[in-house]
Amino acid sequence: MYKKIVQRGTKNEFPLRYTLEGNLESKNLMVMIHGGGMDHHEKGFYPTFDENGKPVKKMINGKMKTVLTKQHIGNYDRMVGELETIGADTLIVRVDLRNHGESLLPNGEMDKRDSSVLRLAGDILDLIHQIEEEREIENIDLVGTCIGGLIAECIATGTTTYNHEDTVEKIRSLFLNCPLSFQALTSTDPTDTFNYHKNKEILTGKQFTKMKGMFEGKETFLEGLEHLNMPELVASVPNLKIFYLFGADDRLLKQEKSTAILKEMLKVNPNIEYYKMT
Repeated sequence: MYKKIVQRGTKNEFPLRYTLEGNLESKNLMVMIHGGGMDHHEKGFYPTFDENGKPVKKMINGKMKTVLTKQHIGNYDRMVGELETIGADTLIVRVDLRNHGESLLPNGEMDKRDSSVLRLAGDILDLIHQIEEEREIENIDLVGTCIGGLIAECIATGTTTYNHEDTVEKIRSLFLNCPLSFQALTSTDPTDTFNYHKNKEILTGKQFTKMKGMFEGKETFLEGLEHLNMPELVASVPNLKIFYLFGADDRLLKQEKSTAILKEMLKVNPNIEYYKMT
């Protein structure tokens, strides 16, 4: 893996690890941003098949569902392999977010500060900027899964702890795979699977280690970002191609909430392409 110091000279300075794959001479840059608690491989769950090639199903919570198995190869590994197989004209960068994978402090430990979504977005934007200048990149495409999707939205709208307007202007598309939203993270709905209110250690400012130090404390998120309508902001970015995927059984963001977010985005930008995964 490669390493760059991002947000150099600020309180957010950090060594970020990343890979370079695909067409190393391409002027088109694709950046893949993984979900929380994962790394640049973005390992996922895939259907289990029987000897006849049919999906194995069983009763789960009163519903017949396909049995999923966590594979040794990740979603992003598969995507990179497919892009390389078809000879896509793109330079692919996969990043380990701050405090994930190999993106740790020089002593091998985690950054003791909680890493907010805005700080993570600042990390990625500065990394993109450095690679863009070195390789004279002309076009940028962002792929983001879960919290990585929200980070991609922050980058595309310039809502980060670091500013590179010229770099942001080169972003031509977002591929959002089950992206989280600030409204979901700050939700007070007791039926939601995950939010800050259910994880009181976040609200008291303690290090939240289950997701590897991803979040800030109460003042930043619950009092600030709950009123930031990121879906509307990103849908308003001119000349930005958006692909939006959401899951019928997403464990973090319910289908009805994903659908509601998508409808609001479509009001602003009816050209958004979307697909519901079942």
